[in-house]
Amino acid sequence: MKPDIVLISSIKDPASINIRDLLIKKYNPERLTDRKINGFTVYHFRTYNKLIEIITISSDLIYAEELNKRVNGKLFIFLSRHKSEEALPTLTAHVPGNWLNTAPYGGRPKDVCIAPAKMLSVFIKALYRERSKLKLDDWKCSLEATHHGPYIEEVPTMFVEIGSSIKEWTNKTAAEAIVNALDCVFKADMGDVAAIGIGGPHYAPKITKFVLEENIPVGHIIPKYVTSHIGDYELNMAIKKTFEDVKYAVIDWKGIRGTDRRRIINILKERYSYIDIVKI
Repeated sequence: MKPDIVLISSIKDPASINIRDLLIKKYNPERLTDRKINGFTVYHFRTYNKLIEIITISSDLIYAEELNKRVNGKLFIFLSRHKSEEALPTLTAHVPGNWLNTAPYGGRPKDVCIAPAKMLSVFIKALYRERSKLKLDDWKCSLEATHHGPYIEEVPTMFVEIGSSIKEWTNKTAAEAIVNALDCVFKADMGDVAAIGIGGPHYAPKITKFVLEENIPVGHIIPKYVTSHIGDYELNMAIKKTFEDVKYAVIDWKGIRGTDRRRIINILKERYSYIDIVKI
């Protein structure tokens, strides 16, 4: 039977193993003795009438394209560390993919995964609640723009991450926040209607705020630093590679250059007239 959700961890990633081990402790999953991936035990459990699978791989998560052939599922969630130059404590989530003609951190150039917008939004809302409940208020908590690999062909995919150094990656309270927020994802169902996000910095503070306050989930986020390269091809990709029907384009109005904003809005109005533009 195809699992409803596959949780993917990497032996190379301390944050990933931190989250995985807490999931195993919380849900006491069954070991599948007849199935291994990269020599590692596969676990599964049922909750909210869903079959959840936990796998471990030996490669870095951002280069895990082999999962396209080896793993079945209706939703992939990568359990990952987050790195940043500032090395700030962070709790983040995003969809993988690359907007430009380069793929320095895995995936395919100019290609993105299928965004599970509803599940991503359910997760970040739950993560905000857990951050406060677990007294992690000094940790940044946000959505991120779509970036890095791996490229997963047919399965909606998202990353949930702890950042940004070994101190945070191995923090048990941070892992607890992630695991508790995932429980809300296990309980939820995939959505019907969604938005794409355009503009703003990588951590998308305005778009994150919009998701937290509104009932419109956002999947792919196209940040300001790539908008000069965004045209009809990339917009169509963001729309078509969202699990839900995209009915909205949420634009960080001041978080995008005026020339890029006008050009992108013109494309949306001319080619995607069914999409409402939401100014934030």
